[in-house]
Amino acid sequence: MAWLAIRTFAEGEGIPKIHNHARPVSNVLAGLEPGAPLISRPPAMFGQRTDDAVVPRDVFESLSPDTIVGIDWEFVPEVAEM
Repeated sequence: MAWLAIRTFAEGEGIPKIHNHARPVSNVLAGLEPGAPLISRPPAMFGQRTDDAVVPRDVFESLSPDTIVGIDWEFVPEVAEM
């Protein structure tokens, strides 16, 4: 199972190294076409089993522009049935 996670960081909160790519919401919105959602393809390690994630633009617009967000694919390793 895989999902796209959006984590927000409070002002002054330390950002863990795994989120060193986190950026302000204003930068996320600036990278999108006007009115367009964020569309994220899953990493190749998930193969074709996972669809693209679509995050409505409203999600980002509802946050303060200076809010820092980390956007990452997360997953739970598959457990082999015995």
